[in-house]
Parts: sequence; structure tokens; C-alpha cells
Amino acid sequence: MSNELLRVENLIKTYPARTSKGQPVRAVDDVSFSIEKGKTLGLVGESGSGKTTTGRAVLRLTEPDSGSIFFEGKDITKGNMRPYRRKMQIVFQSPAGSLDPSFPVWKIISEGPKAYKLLKTKREAVELSRELLLRVGLNSEDAFRYPGEFSGGQQQRIGIARALAMEPEFVVCDEPVSALDVSYQAQIVNMLIDLRQERELSYLFISHDLSVVMHLSDEIGVMYQGQLMELGSCEEIAKHPAHPYTRELLRAVPVADPRKAASRESRIIAFPEGSVNRGCPYRLRCPVAGEECGGERPSFRDLGGGHFSACIKE
Repeated sequence: MSNELLRVENLIKTYPARTSKGQPVRAVDDVSFSIEKGKTLGLVGESGSGKTTTGRAVLRLTEPDSGSIFFEGKDITKGNMRPYRRKMQIVFQSPAGSLDPSFPVWKIISEGPKAYKLLKTKREAVELSRELLLRVGLNSEDAFRYPGEFSGGQQQRIGIARALAMEPEFVVCDEPVSALDVSYQAQIVNMLIDLRQERELSYLFISHDLSVVMHLSDEIGVMYQGQLMELGSCEEIAKHPAHPYTRELLRAVPVADPRKAASRESRIIAFPEGSVNRGCPYRLRCPVAGEECGGERPSFRDLGGGHFSACIKE
């Protein structure tokens, strides 16, 4: 029996041009992946690579142009998402921006369950909120305070408690620690790991920080300009990165020893002007690119053991 919880096939999302002379932006370009129950897929890439759009499209907070999304074996690409909202939740990047400043914390956390008539009274809503606040490392009395009274890390804990209130099976974590101090980042990541084990959750964890993704994930997908460049287990990608972009991201991960840091300095360069309409989207920045990289778009090749790469030179 398959242990697959989520499967995404050939997902595409294009945004219209911002000006009359501009070109449409293919934010997600033929992306496919799957996530098993209780597992985490980390989606990593630079800002603008399409990670967040992919996460929102999977939940259909942003409607994809084409492709298919299957949850527990059922096609949820179209139709009413209400039956699946309880099972599929999201933790947003900006904790302050995702919490209503006019609501007390207990009301923020219990709003989802109340909408699904899972709570009948205010007392039940308050009690649920207090229990969840304790679970995410806050005080039960914080239920009566307002979002503006908390630090960024505490606000993110409230956002996680809100997602947990629906008792989901799958959570999209959209850059949940990028706006936090390093000390808070470690606390939130470790808490997410504990919650995954306790509740058998599955995550799509989105981040530009490869070191964080590797700490939390079972599999990693590397995105660039809307396309998946590489996909594989965390261990395989760490030891045998197949795509030049993945290797440069690994070289850019900070290390404590300055001598080691100097020896593995990244060669990632700034985005070139213009865009690549054919061939490999990374070729204008790639240290090993050749003329053949400007031909057909590289296919996603199976390297064995669930390891895939979109590079014709490797």
C-alpha cells in the first residue's frame, strides 16, 4: 500500500506582464514531486525562484494554470477545497502580517475550528487555544493578549498553533524562520521536528536557507526560475549534488572555520540582465555551461535511487 500523501504533477503557474511591453512570468514551470506521510520535502532556492508560489498553488490559495494535485490519492486540482482545508494548512513567512492585530490570540487560533463547527462555545475555543499555546512554548494566559504584544518568534509560534488547531495532516511552511533571529530560528525548527513526530505531520518546507532545509528535510527540491533543478534525498544531495546550481548553493552554506570557508567560496553571480527563453534557465550563471545548454530545455533525468537532475552535462 502506498504511503504517498501528496503528489504534484506538471504544475504550471504564469503571471501576466506588469507592463504592456513586458513578458508574462512563468513562476512555476512544469514542477512535479511527491511527499510521503510523516515526511518533509524541503524546497530551496533564491528569492523569486517560485518556491512560495508552488506552496500556495499546492493548497490552491493561488490557482495553478495547469497540472494536477493529488491528496490522499484524490485529485484536488479543481472543485471545492473546503473538505481538504482541515487537512492542509499553512504557516506564513511573515508572522505579524498573517495575524489579525484586532483579535486576541484565542480568537485567532480558534477561528478555523469555529468555521468548521468543531467548537460550540467560547469556553471551548479559549481552552483549545490555551492548550495549543502551551504546546508551542508560550503561556496559557497569552490567549488573552494581542499579536502586537509579542516578539516575532512568539508570533510565529502563534501562527503554528493556529495551523495545529485544525489537526492537519499536511502543512506548508513558507519561510517560517526567515524573518526571525538565529536563536529563534533554531527553536522553531526544532519544534517543527517534534510536532512532526508527535502528530505524524508531513511538511512542504520552503526556505532560501539550505542549511535549515537540510536539518529538517527528508528530501530536497532545488528550484531556479520556476523550475526544479534537482530532487533527491537529503543525504544524496549533500554527498553527491548533481546540478551545478545545487553545488554552488552548498558551497554558499556558512561554515565556522574561516579557512574552510575560503576554500569553498561560492561562485554564484548576480542575475544577468534579460531572461532565458529556451535551454537551461541557469546557463547564463553556470560555471560549466556550454553551447549545448542553450538548445532544448534539459529533461529531468533519473539518476537512480529517487535522485533526479535537470543538467545535460552531468
